[in-house]
Amino acid sequence: RFLMADPFWYEIGTSSRTLDTNDSATTRYVAGRLRSTGQWDDLGLTADPDNAGGESGTIYAIAYNPYNGLIYVGGDFDNMDSVAGRDFIASYDPASDSWASLAVANAPADIVRAIAIAPNGDVYIGGDFLNVGDANGDRVAYYDISAGSWASLAAGGGAAGGDVYALAFDQEGTLYIGGAFPNWNADGDQSGI
Repeated sequence: RFLMADPFWYEIGTSSRTLDTNDSATTRYVAGRLRSTGQWDDLGLTADPDNAGGESGTIYAIAYNPYNGLIYVGGDFDNMDSVAGRDFIASYDPASDSWASLAVANAPADIVRAIAIAPNGDVYIGGDFLNVGDANGDRVAYYDISAGSWASLAAGGGAAGGDVYALAFDQEGTLYIGGAFPNWNADGDQSGI
């Protein structure tokens, strides 16, 4: 703390800290500001995520899972950190500073646009994808953390549906979705939500 009683600054107390106004670091599409140091960190990524066209990838969603301590990122990328099959969604473990794959992609157009953590810790994703888990995993699917595998919801937007851009759970565990779909699961006029 400082006191400016006249044109000069005076320190109050017997301790001081360096004020850091900027840092320089190489981060690739996702970074974390470490609470322990206040510094930005590259979270262990050493190579660019890249899509099928060889251009840089994009991260659209990030979610923290308090049940297993992992951070999930989703977007439009292939081979994150130069690991084959680490496509469209990956998990980061802050304790070990390491990334893991959650293989989900089955077509070049797959994009994860939203991530939500269910009350039981399962990881739900929404976006522009078909057939995740099984033939019904269109636009919304979930990763069962206890089984370590993907599953789909009983219904979905279908091939004619639009993309899902937002997911949220309420306190009772009801899943809400939002996006650009004209008729979700053929249940009448359910445009957008």
